[in-house]
Amino acid sequence: MFSIDMRTVIFFAALIDVISLVIIALLWYQNRKHFAGILFWVVDYLMQVAAMLVLYLRGTVPELASIIASNTLLLGGTIILLMGLQRFVGRKGSQVHNWVLLAFVVVAITYFGAVQPSLWVRNIAISAGLFVLCFQCMWLVLRGVEPELRPITRGVGIAFGGLCIISLVRIVGEVVSPMGSNDFFRSGAFDAAMVVALQLFFILLTFTLIMMVNLRLVAGIRKAERAIKEYSQRLEQMVEERTRELKDAQEQLIRKERLAILGQLAGGIGHELRNPLGAIKNSAYFLNMVLEKPDPQVKETLEIVSEEVARCERIISTLLDFARQKAPSRRDTDVNRVFREALSRISVPQNVVIASQLDEALPTVLADSDQLRQVFENIILNAIQAMPAGGRLLAESRTPSAGWVAVSIADTGVGISPEKKPRLFEPLFTTKAKGVGLGLALTKMLVEAHGGTIRVESEVGKGSTFTVRLPVS
Repeated sequence: MFSIDMRTVIFFAALIDVISLVIIALLWYQNRKHFAGILFWVVDYLMQVAAMLVLYLRGTVPELASIIASNTLLLGGTIILLMGLQRFVGRKGSQVHNWVLLAFVVVAITYFGAVQPSLWVRNIAISAGLFVLCFQCMWLVLRGVEPELRPITRGVGIAFGGLCIISLVRIVGEVVSPMGSNDFFRSGAFDAAMVVALQLFFILLTFTLIMMVNLRLVAGIRKAERAIKEYSQRLEQMVEERTRELKDAQEQLIRKERLAILGQLAGGIGHELRNPLGAIKNSAYFLNMVLEKPDPQVKETLEIVSEEVARCERIISTLLDFARQKAPSRRDTDVNRVFREALSRISVPQNVVIASQLDEALPTVLADSDQLRQVFENIILNAIQAMPAGGRLLAESRTPSAGWVAVSIADTGVGISPEKKPRLFEPLFTTKAKGVGLGLALTKMLVEAHGGTIRVESEVGKGSTFTVRLPVS
């Protein structure tokens, strides 16, 4: 009948352990900078090799020393392997209970090896200790890791599960059919088969450890690829944003160049235009005075001439004001008084109703009253022009927060479309058939020169609200 020689089994087991040690050592060398814990695996494999060598050399090495050393190295190496796995998956835990377990097992095998020799009791003690440690390793890699790591660690868990099953089978076998011999190398086919089975699962464990490391490398590469892809997308967005910013800056530069040319032109011809306009205005006034009963068409024509001359003068004044950009001459100013002065200087159509809610307890602001009056005049004129069919203009002054004064001017006019709203304060941009697009640009420039802000809220068909905020004195 065929029988398995235990010493031959141990020899080949030691040879397999040496090969596995070399493989795990190479695995550690290649990945030592990537993952923690692999060096612990190397130490475990080194201890397994030492355990098999001490076991194989029993006889040359005193039997009791061989028993204690081989089993201590086997279980101690498994504890170190568990520590390495914890570090590899990012879990840390105390191993005090396992070192206490190892101490109990060592005491048991020492007693049943020296005082009351019993191979089957030693086998049960070793198998029980190995089962407890392998079960902890299995639980760690199957349930104790993050969900995204479980597909990577599953193979190692299966290998440890196999080692747990072999340990249980060995315990049951020893209990059911205790060995009569106390000589390990004559313990019989069952023990030899268990050692072979343990060695096969040890080979499987080595393979799954290698696969686990490689899968984590692949997962890391994929994660890096996703990160690079996300960064690439963000980079594209950043490039688009920077391109828009550069385009906006270029457009602003072009507008500033145009405005500079416009300023030079306005400064050069403003006075030249005002002289003939003054002559036309005076002539119209003279004709209106000398004609006692002018023809209705003549009278209407003279009124049109006077209105158009006034409009031309306003345009020239706006051009000159925008070109000069005079620094404000600040002093304590009553905002309500300035607003009332601005309103009194504007001819309000009969179909426009003016309402005001001015806070008389409003604190004064440090401002140039002339420039501030021009701000309010421009906003009021825009509001009136936005209501060609008539409507309601509501002015309100208040203190929205400490240190600030706000004046809101709301109309019930045609409103401003969302696509035109961002460009509303740009120079030379206008939504009106008649106009050069400098009124609101000048208004914004004057408000900001006072350290304030201007904001607009508008809805097409319902009207617009301009709010000027100024710091108090």
